[in-house]
Amino acid sequence: MHVIEKDDFIEKYVAWSSQSQFKDFKFIPKLTKKDEQELLEVSSFNLVAFLFGPLYYLYLGMYRGIFYLIFSILLFSFGLLIGAILYFIFAIIIGFCANGNYLDFLKRKKGKYLFFDPDADTKYFNISNKRLVVLSLLTGGMYLMYWMYRNAQAMKEAQNDPIAPVWQAIFMSVTSINVFRAINYSVKKLGYKKDLKPLKSAWLFFLLTALSGFEYKGGEDAFLSTELLFLLLSFYWLMILLTVLLILKYQKAIFFYSERKNFPLNKKLTVWERVFVGIGILFNASLVYVTGFLFLDLI
Repeated sequence: MHVIEKDDFIEKYVAWSSQSQFKDFKFIPKLTKKDEQELLEVSSFNLVAFLFGPLYYLYLGMYRGIFYLIFSILLFSFGLLIGAILYFIFAIIIGFCANGNYLDFLKRKKGKYLFFDPDADTKYFNISNKRLVVLSLLTGGMYLMYWMYRNAQAMKEAQNDPIAPVWQAIFMSVTSINVFRAINYSVKKLGYKKDLKPLKSAWLFFLLTALSGFEYKGGEDAFLSTELLFLLLSFYWLMILLTVLLILKYQKAIFFYSERKNFPLNKKLTVWERVFVGIGILFNASLVYVTGFLFLDLI
């Protein structure tokens, strides 16, 4: 049985992950005494991993659990009985490999966040509330991608956060928790009274952006009544508005933080910001036009 020395990686990881500044960051796993003991014996059989398989990996934050889950489902394509036998064999393999996989996962996590400093002074994207609301509505919510990008970039530069700003912006529906969590942590350190609840905000943001996924396509909607089409478009704009209002509370927190840190307000639009806004307006011009046209037609 392969055993890791007590003064090796695990002890160092426990000391590193137990720092007070990581207390609010759940993505940096904290090990219990039981976890430590299990990881000291990498080759030991993990009964929990055997029983829950891919779900165990997902619970620990290991994304390979997604592939294991898909693979487990595919096994049953051979038939219920054969699939059950194959999955049982697969579960045994998972039981023996889980501890080693988790140890490798922790090593990668520590290497990735070794220089992460959430307490660093971070120049978040400090703009006026009016600018956020107007540009977001004009672009049908696309401006929020730029907002996410700028804040992710600020986190990367100041905090040594390994976040990828471009991917953060493109997949903001599912990655918003990263920016929300960082802003919430920063303002709480300065005594901000409102609890932003980043996890709940992330779920709400995902829901709102999913519901606002409706896009007008003239050919497909040609057979819809004017009233129904206007109702659909009104729902779309309502979801956009609610999304903007959600982001607005984080923008207010950024203003609070920037004021305490003496960071100036970003008053001028950058070249890339102008380009992004222009593209957003062009993409949503038809929606604005059709919504206004239907409104005038109904009244």
